[in-house]
Amino acid sequence: MNSTNKDFEGELPQIWEAFVTRFFDKPKYIPCLELTLQERGYHQPLPILDVSGGFGFPALDLLERGYPVVYNDGSPAMFSYFDYLRKQKNLGMFGMPELFPTSWKEMVKAHPPKFYGALLCRGNSLPYVVSWGKENPNLSQAQNEIATILRGFRRLLVKGGVFFVDKHRDIDVEKSEKEEMEDLGEYIDRFSGIQYELTSKLVNDPTTRKRLWTIDRTNKQTQEVEQFHSQAYYFTDDELVNMLETAGFHDIKQHQLAGDYYHSFTALS
Repeated sequence: MNSTNKDFEGELPQIWEAFVTRFFDKPKYIPCLELTLQERGYHQPLPILDVSGGFGFPALDLLERGYPVVYNDGSPAMFSYFDYLRKQKNLGMFGMPELFPTSWKEMVKAHPPKFYGALLCRGNSLPYVVSWGKENPNLSQAQNEIATILRGFRRLLVKGGVFFVDKHRDIDVEKSEKEEMEDLGEYIDRFSGIQYELTSKLVNDPTTRKRLWTIDRTNKQTQEVEQFHSQAYYFTDDELVNMLETAGFHDIKQHQLAGDYYHSFTALS
């Protein structure tokens, strides 16, 4: 049974939560993220903007530690699930939006310039700038769109503000790592109580610059399999660094945070 991207959008929050639970070590990751931001010059009370907040990792964790976090996500399903988890934890929000932009371009226009001390773009979200929620996206403009968004992000940061972004690792073509298969484990839907098993397949193609992500979700009781698809622009570490420099960022550094599945970069505005 094949789902549409609309179905994927609705199901993704808990699928992504299951992925994070399996592949991120939160007790290690969160303190390391805090330390990285501090070492790069972030300090309270300047607010932190999480532009790809998802289900709330790490926004909820940072809120629990007293950080002034502004959440943003263009996905209504992610936003709703984040708000559900936030209320479960009885957490308030710094600048909790009643409405939220549907794109990063709109978000940049809606948020005050030179206001944030740090900006987080996590979860390998940047490569999806032109493709998220689209069944047959045209990735030919992805490079230009990413460059435009990075300039917008820089405008939101105070001088010397910290931009934090993560991404997939570059593939090693010589080792034929074009295809990645992963067992994502099991999870129980918080609302229906249904138990699912997840497997993931990634196909990286540096020639066409596409990164195809397919998730199979098996209902453990009925054995019915649903398949969810998405695709992103595949770009390299060097390409990201060049884009950051072109957007006006400086002092760019690469990091491998403890407990992280991806690797990350920081840059100063």
